[in-house]
Amino acid sequence: MKPLIDIYAAVFGWIKFNSTPMLKARVKKIEADHASLEYFIKKRIISDNLFGVDIMEEAVEIARLRLFLALAASANTVEELEPLPNIDFNVLRGNSLIGLMHVDAKGFSQKNLFLPPYEQVLRDRDRQLYVYRNTAEYMDDLTTLRDKIAEVNA
Repeated sequence: MKPLIDIYAAVFGWIKFNSTPMLKARVKKIEADHASLEYFIKKRIISDNLFGVDIMEEAVEIARLRLFLALAASANTVEELEPLPNIDFNVLRGNSLIGLMHVDAKGFSQKNLFLPPYEQVLRDRDRQLYVYRNTAEYMDDLTTLRDKIAEVNA
């Protein structure tokens, strides 16, 4: 995570001193909305850049916990703490040696006449994942969204 933190910090620094007024305004808004830029950067990295798969459920839980602890450790005061990001779909239990299942989109559509085309199923799933990730901070109960994603995956 350290190289990504360095890259993000360098980009923010470059934007502050060498960029367009639009990008400078965006960085100022981020700084105004968040008590700590370091916390914001780590949160973005954890939610948008880090992904993993492990066959052991315990290892998945430990990885998620370590990411949350690293994020919480970057806050210097209680006021800097923000809601933790939802990383249920960033770090998953699975077997990375097997890989992803290949689906013949044309064959899927021909065999499943009552279902939408496979590409649309993937787009719907991706949209639901996006909604799930980005509303995790604002909703108390995400089980309905998670169940819909699991249903599409099945």
